[in-house]
Amino acid sequence: MNVGVEGSYDKTSYVIEVKQPLPTEISIVKNVVINELNKRRIPLPKGKIDLEIDGSVLVFEWEGARYNAILENDTSTQQTKLILEQASTFSYLENLHKSEGGPAFKILAIFCSLGLIVLLVTGILMAWQAPKYRILTIKSILLGAAFFLLTIFLS
Repeated sequence: MNVGVEGSYDKTSYVIEVKQPLPTEISIVKNVVINELNKRRIPLPKGKIDLEIDGSVLVFEWEGARYNAILENDTSTQQTKLILEQASTFSYLENLHKSEGGPAFKILAIFCSLGLIVLLVTGILMAWQAPKYRILTIKSILLGAAFFLLTIFLS
């Protein structure tokens, strides 16, 4: 569900001098990007890496929560560009939500999830102990499970 708020990215482009055509091996292209980011004192992204080859254009994309690093190499024009897409605040939070953050944020998310499960289980156990709330607890569990399954079905 989108409430009309959309994130954006500020793009910065750098032209890179490459003496020979870039190979199609992902590790070598990744090292080129790492060297260029280190020259500019920019921290490395922590997300997934993708390498696409479309005709004469090689596109290397390294995603992160704060920014994406994209290396485009066009062999027909011999031009190589490094594009940095800086995420806006909303895009940054959206990227964290989609698990594109670093390990510390992922560990925090795991602990929060475990905390919610503990709250759910202890709440059910407490409600089950009181005979007055037992029927309401059963109805709530069944209704929650039905809505959960309906949401899965509609997704």
